[in-house]
Amino acid sequence: MPTKRQRITRAIVPGVSEVALHFLSDGLFPLPANSENDAMRWQYFTTTEEKGKILSQCRDAIIVAWIEARPGTRPSWWWLSEAPEKVRRRLGGIGDAAHEHLAYVEDYAHGIPAQFIDPWSVEYYNGRARDINGKKVGDHSKGDFAGRAVDPKDPPIYESEATYLKRCGLLLPEEKRRLRKKDFEPEVISV
Repeated sequence: MPTKRQRITRAIVPGVSEVALHFLSDGLFPLPANSENDAMRWQYFTTTEEKGKILSQCRDAIIVAWIEARPGTRPSWWWLSEAPEKVRRRLGGIGDAAHEHLAYVEDYAHGIPAQFIDPWSVEYYNGRARDINGKKVGDHSKGDFAGRAVDPKDPPIYESEATYLKRCGLLLPEEKRRLRKKDFEPEVISV
């Protein structure tokens, strides 16, 4: 007669749940089966302070596993709390970060602005936006909005994460050996 076996897991970091590891590692560690309730608790009811304390317990284990799996990159929390420079170097392209011209919070995803100016915002804030009936939208008729929308033919380009880490002297020797030429190619923003 078949028996139902319960899977026994060993915590990677004693005292830190697999659910916490999953979220703190940006999904590098798998989310355990049947953990929906624990996942919701983590996402919506665990305070930032509690998450920070848990991260301090497992940050080294996450970084070691992260570098093994994804050399030349770092998890999102690293970019928020440990990166020596919050923004990667911009190498070219046309398009401004939204926070430079609009009332947006300065926000970055892995060292790159999270939001850029879109063509509609340029039209609206320069007084050229029209609704579906051709009627002017808004009262911005000065035409002095300086923000530039992302140009699909020449989008913003940033240094790669690997290039950033190398420039800042943060690549580990073993990590450096595992990187390829393509890991150092610039990152083109797609909107």
